[in-house]
Formats: sequence, structure tokens, C-alpha cells
Amino acid sequence: MKAPIINRDPLFDPDIIRRRITPDWIAGQIAATLEGFARGEKKHFHRPLPSPEEMGTDAALRVAIPHPVKDLGLQAKILDILVELRGLGLLKPVPHGVDRGIHEAEEWNAFVADGAEAEPKWGWQWIFSLPLPRAIGEGLFRAGLDAIMEAREAAGLDAFAGRSQAERVGPKALMPVDAALIGEIARAAAETAAMYGSGQWKFFSTSEGPTCPKTDQRLRWSDEHLLDPMLGSYIYPEGGKMRDVRFELIGAFDAPMPCRHVEITLPSGILYMADWFRIPGFNEGVGKDDPDEASINSDLGVDLRTRDHVERLGLMRIHTTNCYPAVMREGDILRVGHFNEEHDDLWQENPEEPGDVVRTDIPEPDMVGRVCCDLWDVTFADQEILKDILMAGAAAIEANGGIGDRGREVKGAPATRQEAQRLLEDYARENDIVRLEFAPGTTLHVYMATGGKVELFAERFESPDLPKKAWIEDLFLISTRPLEVDPYLVDEPGWAWPERYAAPAENGPELEA
Repeated sequence: MKAPIINRDPLFDPDIIRRRITPDWIAGQIAATLEGFARGEKKHFHRPLPSPEEMGTDAALRVAIPHPVKDLGLQAKILDILVELRGLGLLKPVPHGVDRGIHEAEEWNAFVADGAEAEPKWGWQWIFSLPLPRAIGEGLFRAGLDAIMEAREAAGLDAFAGRSQAERVGPKALMPVDAALIGEIARAAAETAAMYGSGQWKFFSTSEGPTCPKTDQRLRWSDEHLLDPMLGSYIYPEGGKMRDVRFELIGAFDAPMPCRHVEITLPSGILYMADWFRIPGFNEGVGKDDPDEASINSDLGVDLRTRDHVERLGLMRIHTTNCYPAVMREGDILRVGHFNEEHDDLWQENPEEPGDVVRTDIPEPDMVGRVCCDLWDVTFADQEILKDILMAGAAAIEANGGIGDRGREVKGAPATRQEAQRLLEDYARENDIVRLEFAPGTTLHVYMATGGKVELFAERFESPDLPKKAWIEDLFLISTRPLEVDPYLVDEPGWAWPERYAAPAENGPELEA
């Protein structure tokens, strides 16, 4: 077994780990897994069974060593260790992370507060990514691998066997496994788990951490905090030495307002709405997302993409879920969301037939149309803007020798604005597209959730101009006038609308029909 780099006083009695993760238990787990291999039982869904020639050798043994991600038995042992440590008052919550929606922090803090009896929000498996569980579980696994390499070298073989059958000759041949080798691996793995888990040996790989779902920042766990895990970043000074590296703890998350108000202008007054416009040239006209920007899997990434499309293209793109929302007109407001026609408030007992129900006098919403959000987006803009995007895409395709943004030949992109108009109209007829008419030059006020949290918009947005209705779940709103809202609830970002679309189009919709 390789010697530790740092040996220091333990954070707690290592016997708390030794009593549960014993050499006999590890040897039993390994033997049971090897027997399962012989019966055709896989250790992990994504890991293939050892080949016939690998059965009974160190190749199968490497896969059979308990790993905290794959072995439910090891997870149960680690959880039992955490229960005792919590009972001793040694575990502390993650100071910042829950406010960012980081699952690992949410589950760890719930466990520290309420123990294993708490109902996990995402599943207890998330806590096995934190420093202490990883130090125990991965320390065990690595020690097992080290013991195999040492046994191979003691037998005069290379530390690693060949990858293919042709390479597995001479020093790279497979090594037979016996009970003595399994016992040696189990002893080394059990002791290493106790030493790393108790902090007596420093485990250096705990720093790998989650990506913040709010900001897309890649976070790290502090190597120095097993019982009181902390998220942050390691700062590496330019030209400095490793001893100059410092850990910087993240602070409380400065969350944006839950809702946002953005103004867009319709030069022609004709608005088309879809999840995406799958028309030749549209992708190329929009352009690819900046790879240096935050991922759209994060709230910040969604907001940056929405802002980019508005300011650069005049295109509104609102992130949704995989849904089929309705566009409902209510006065001068368009509600885009879900109508629950089975809601209790819409039905009452039939006075003429007991046991039957009839509709109340609450009117159904004025349905304008629907959008099928296969792309998890709702995208809309004035038809003149959409034609500009199509024409820009056609020019980009032509400049690239007929090849589109996905590296394939693209046919059918418009050569003229009249062709672009025809493509738009044909696409609207053949798909779930909403077409709306306003006066040329109309400014629309769009109210949406920040960070792409469209499913939370209905509970967060409030305005006396639009009373809540229990049977309608708004995803976002479009209004021809600004709504009265709480300034602490709705962000006014002041995004720069493209100047070229500030005035009504000279060729109005009647000239393009």
C-alpha cells in the first residue's frame, strides 16, 4: 500500500469506520461480486461483464472492488458512519450552496439537520459526492487498486495488464486471483478507508465539485474540510508556487429578481410565435451560442442567451419545459401557459341530475393558438425580423459553399425577401405556429421568469392588472402596455433593442401579403 503524503491527527476516532468497513466485509463483497460475474450478473449497468478470459484474474478483481458510486452496500456503510458522526455533533452544514440549488449541498444539509429519517429531496446518493463520503469510499477503492498493482509487481509482472488479448503476454499477462490476494486487498482497503475518512491521511481528490446551476461556475470542495464541507474555488497565483494556492469560499448567492420585463418592437405588426423556426437558413441566421458564455444548463446561461438574441437579432426566445402551452387573449394581454379545464372551480353539481356535474358560468379563455415546445423554447419576433434572419442565414450558407452550421448541405434557403415571406407563411400553415397582428411599430411588453425558471413564473408574478386564476398557469405574458408590478419583483434590465427595428417597417404587412 502506498504511503500517505500527509499524516496528522484524526478528526475523529477511526474505529467508527473500522467497525463498519471491515476486511471481512470487503472480502465478502468482492467474492460475491466475482460469483455474480460467473452467473452473468453485471456490477454496474454501464460496465460490461469481464470476458471469459478475464474471469478469475486481476482484470475481474479490479471491477469487483466496492466503489461508492456503484456499490449500494458500501453506500449503506458510509451512511451508517455519517449517522454516528451526526449523533456526535461532528457534522456541519455547507454554508453556501443551498441558495444556488446545488443538490449535494441540499441533501447534506438536510441530513445534518434531520438525519437519515429525513425525506431526501433528490436522493441520498448526492451526499456521496461530498468530501467525507468520497474520502472513505474512494480511499477504499484506490487502496484496492494499489494492492493489485503491488501484487502484480511482486509476481514479476507490470503494474497493469495489457488492454487487449494480444497485449496480455509476458509482463502484461493477466494475474490469477486467489483468496489470499483478496484478503490482502480487503485489509489494505479497510485501513485506508479509515485513515482517509478520519482525516489522519489527507485525501487530495475531494476538491472536485459541482457546477453551479445558477452561474455555471465550476466549484470545488475544500480539501481541508471533511466534517464541515465548503464550496468555493482554488486560486492559483500567476507564477506562484503550489504553497501559494488558496481556497476562496463562495458567498451567499445574490439572486436576481424572480421576474423580468423586456420591451420588443414590431416593425410590421405581424408576429410569428413557435418553439423554433425550422426553415432553411434560420439556424445560420441566428448563429451559434458563444462557447465562452455560461452554459444554457444554468440560469445565467439562459439569461445571457435571451439577452443576446434580443439585442443582436430582435428575437425573443423564452426557455420553457417540454410542453404544449396555449396562447390566451385576455383584454390587451396575452397569457401563454396552461389551461386546466378540469379544475374544480370550473365545475359544479348539476341541480337537475344529482351526481352529475356541469360547467360553472366562468368563461373559458379566448384561445388564440398553441405552441408545441419540442425544443423547450418559445421563440417569437416580427415577420420583418424573421425575414432578416433568414436572409442573413442564406448569405452565410452561400458564403460557406452551401454548407450550414451543422456541417451539412442546406437547400431551400430563401434568395429574396419574398421567398422568405412565403417560407414563413408555409411554415405557419403546416406547424403549430401562432400568428398575431398588431399595428406597425407596436411595442410589446414581455414579462417572464429570470433564469429560465418558467415553471415558477405563475407563483412569482403578481400584478393588479391581471388577477390570478387557479385554472390558468402562466409561463409568460405579453402586453401592449406596461403592467403595474412590484419593482422589487420585476427586473427592468434595459436591454438595448436594435435601432434598425425601432420604427415601423416602410413596407407594411399589406405590401408583403
